[in-house]
Amino acid sequence: MDLTACLKFAGKKKIVDFASQWGEFSNVHLQRKHFQLTEEWRSNIIVALNKAGSDARAFRRDVRRWRRKRVNPEDIVEKMKQEYSSTLLVMQLAVQEHVQVFPWLLDHRDRNGRVVIPSGVLLSFAKIDQRLEDLLLDSDDTE
Repeated sequence: MDLTACLKFAGKKKIVDFASQWGEFSNVHLQRKHFQLTEEWRSNIIVALNKAGSDARAFRRDVRRWRRKRVNPEDIVEKMKQEYSSTLLVMQLAVQEHVQVFPWLLDHRDRNGRVVIPSGVLLSFAKIDQRLEDLLLDSDDTE
C-alpha cells in the first residue's frame, strides 16, 4: 500500500496535524460525565468539531458528511475516530512491514523503543523501491 494513497495522511506532518486535531476528543473535559445536561455536552462537542475542522479541509469535509447523514454529534466523534484509526492502523502496518524489510531507519528510536521516522524522510513505496534499487546497484558494484 502506498502511504501517499491516503490523501488525509500524505505525509508525517498530516498525521501530526490529525493527532493534534483529535486531541480535543481524547481530553477528559469532553467526556459525558462532566456535563449535567446532554445538550450542553453535545454543544461542546459541536464547538470542538468546528474548532478542529477550521483549518483542515479534509477533516471539515468528513464532519459535514456525517452531519448530512443526520448522525448525532457525539456519534460523529466515535465514527470518525474508528474510521481514522483504521486508516492509521493500515498505514502503521505498512510502515512496520517496510521498516522491518528495509532496516536503515531502525536506529532512530524514541525513549519507548519505537521507531521514529526522521523529519526529512517521506515514507512512500516509490522511495523505498528506489532505496532498494540503490542497494542492489551498490551490491553489484562491490562484486
